[in-house]
Amino acid sequence: MFGLLDCDASILARQTTDPKLFFVRTLVKNWLWPIITCFGVTGNILAIIVLTKRRMIMSSTNNYLAALALVDIAYLILTLILNTFQHPCFTGTSLSAILLTVCRPIADFSSNTSVWLTVTFTVERWVAVTYPLQSRTWCTVSRARKIIISVMCAALICTTPSVFEMKLVRSVTIKNSTNPNEKSLLTSRIYAKPTALGSSLLYHQLYFNFVT
Repeated sequence: MFGLLDCDASILARQTTDPKLFFVRTLVKNWLWPIITCFGVTGNILAIIVLTKRRMIMSSTNNYLAALALVDIAYLILTLILNTFQHPCFTGTSLSAILLTVCRPIADFSSNTSVWLTVTFTVERWVAVTYPLQSRTWCTVSRARKIIISVMCAALICTTPSVFEMKLVRSVTIKNSTNPNEKSLLTSRIYAKPTALGSSLLYHQLYFNFVT
């Protein structure tokens, strides 16, 4: 049984210890972020529709912008899922453990890709402004697509270790009934458990300070 809607009272108590902090977190996660996600996803979808038209996609700049819009959509949706399932009502459920374990590395990949696509796009614009004549041969569509793929591969490599930080473990609990005529209740729950890599202090110091 997933126990999807069972809220842990102790978790709620800890969340409400600091009223101001609780208010800010609730405001951002439950109200502002869904609105930002709605507008962001809608705007990026419209951008992709426009930028991928035949005439528009023949520009190297528009290739960067289309790829950036795509990863931004993924990041917005995934972070909305993460924020939703970090709510106390979902904490400790199997569904939240699965989604948080799966979505977090993908969200990190989307975030890293978005940042470095912005960097490469900025460099391309600098080249176009500084060297307008050479940019016609340097800033081509084929080169832009190769750079986009390279950035995504590099972001994937950098994000891969985060996949192995947590693992899903199934826990089976047997509740014996006090009534001898009733059968024992068997409950199964999936939870996320840190791996040896995820528990390593050295890994966190190196990975989060120098890689991400």
